[in-house]
Amino acid sequence: MQDYIVEGFVHVDNSLLSLKHICNRISQLCQSISRDDVDWLINFGEGNAILRPGDNKLLFRISTQDILIFYGIQTIIEGSLSDLPKILTDGIEWIPGTEIPFATTGV
Repeated sequence: MQDYIVEGFVHVDNSLLSLKHICNRISQLCQSISRDDVDWLINFGEGNAILRPGDNKLLFRISTQDILIFYGIQTIIEGSLSDLPKILTDGIEWIPGTEIPFATTGV
């Protein structure tokens, strides 16, 4: 079965505050949210996302084996950005990911 892995980022004014806002918005749509040092791990059952705060940006990683789950998670993340006060770009720039988390986004 094919793995669907994508990474992306968005420039924000306060990455940690924005990350907490996003996790609060999507908490009812996922099975669990946990933290691992810097990363926030979001379990959607058949797929997962990793969110990482950076210097004035948020990094996102989605991985799943189901294309519909993939697009569902992507839509949830993008929708959670809609009411952030200080998004400094037009949206998330998505990039195909690799097995190593955040290798393609450079952080």
